[in-house]
Order: sequence, then C-alpha cells, then structure tokens
Amino acid sequence: MQFGIRVRELRKQRRMTQQKLSELLGVSLSYISKVENKRLNGGDYPSEKVRPQTG
Repeated sequence: MQFGIRVRELRKQRRMTQQKLSELLGVSLSYISKVENKRLNGGDYPSEKVRPQTG
C-alpha cells in the first residue's frame, strides 16, 4: 500500500480532518493534502512524524 493512501485511511479511521492532522504534525494543510494525493515532488515523506500520531 502506498504511504499517502495509508495516511488517509488512518486519518479517516480516527475521524480526523486534514487540518487537525496537520496541526498535530506541525506541517501545513497543503502538505497533508499533497501526501494523501501523491502530489509531492521527490518522494521523501517525514513518516517518523506521522507514525506516532496515526499508529
């Protein structure tokens, strides 16, 4: 499973908005959107930030 898809699934399971997740992780809302929609340039995701919050 791709990283962005998994982030979206976990966020929705926890009934969390992209805004709330971005606040918890200290990143922008647009960054969360780009991760979930596979629109990032490069390919390095700061997964160490996401893992503690999404489980």
